[in-house]
Amino acid sequence: MFSSRFWEHDFVTQTGFDTIVARLKDGSKTCKDIEDFLKQRSKAEEDFAKALQKIAKSERGAGETGSIKSSVDVLRAEADAEANFHTKHAQCLAEEANKLSEFRERQREERRRHEEVMHRVHKTKADSFRKMQSCKSTYESKYRAAEKADSDYERVKFSTKPKEVERAKKSQQQSLQAATKADEEYKSSVEQLEIYRKSWEQEHKKTCEIFQRLEEERLQNLRNVLWIYANLGSILFVESDDSREKIRVSLERCDLDNDLMDFANRKGTGARPLDPIPYVSCGTGVSSAIPQTPNIMNSAPVSGRPRVQDEYSLADNNTDSYSMIGMMGGSNKKVLYDYTPQHRDEIQISVGDSVIVKINLGDGWLRAKNVRTGQEGLIPATYVTD
Repeated sequence: MFSSRFWEHDFVTQTGFDTIVARLKDGSKTCKDIEDFLKQRSKAEEDFAKALQKIAKSERGAGETGSIKSSVDVLRAEADAEANFHTKHAQCLAEEANKLSEFRERQREERRRHEEVMHRVHKTKADSFRKMQSCKSTYESKYRAAEKADSDYERVKFSTKPKEVERAKKSQQQSLQAATKADEEYKSSVEQLEIYRKSWEQEHKKTCEIFQRLEEERLQNLRNVLWIYANLGSILFVESDDSREKIRVSLERCDLDNDLMDFANRKGTGARPLDPIPYVSCGTGVSSAIPQTPNIMNSAPVSGRPRVQDEYSLADNNTDSYSMIGMMGGSNKKVLYDYTPQHRDEIQISVGDSVIVKINLGDGWLRAKNVRTGQEGLIPATYVTD
């Protein structure tokens, strides 16, 4: 293709050859640009990998427990793995950049070698052409001089002046000899030029074929390098996605409820709040807290009830416990308001129910039995009346 499309139009220029050489130089510059790109990309990947390694080494979630702790550990391990992915990616890019650099240098050396040969052949051809042009010009000049001398001799050869005839004849002979010599030199220069032209033609054709091969190799190699770059990027993303998948799998295995239960079981400080401290009178009577008067609605909410010790435990721990609370001797009372239990030791009462008060616990609470339901437990003292 190159050998048939880039012939010269004259003997002294080499526009076609220079056009091919310019193409090869531009191609070499493109390879250098891609080489620099790969090196810069490799440096960026290397810096990113170092940053990831620094991040992965940092302790994270040290106080976490349970299954979520395992996910945090997987996150840290995969961050380190991802750093290794980018380190490997940086190395692969650097290797491709080095290969491209070596390829570019080999092509440059081969191009220069053939380029120097072509410049020598072209110079020889051009010099021979200039010499031929000079010989031709001399020949034409001598030929015209010989024709003039011959014409002059023919004009005076029958003259009565012998000396004039002799001079004209001598000039004719000298001009003819000069023209003959110029003719021989001209023919010789044309023959020599043809030899150089054929040599140049063969070298030009061979060099064009070599340069075409170099350009084909360059394009193929550059295409392969860019293809490898794309594949390396795909491999990196696949490895990164696999790493993310490991994190997702670890998160799917998390049991958040179990984590909370595990924390409560291991770190719990108690299963019930503090018991209230009862008021103890120094007199003979029993002191009881004056409860707040409930709303006149049928259902009056009771909030913030102090937790009290079970009356039986009071009796077990202190035989004088009953002196701290008012014993009501199983008196019957009428329920004024609905009450829904808020703790396990309380019972439900409704308006109109009859209750038998067993003991006054103080702070506005009674232990009583609901005659209707048969349940026994704590009720608000303000919710009943005699």
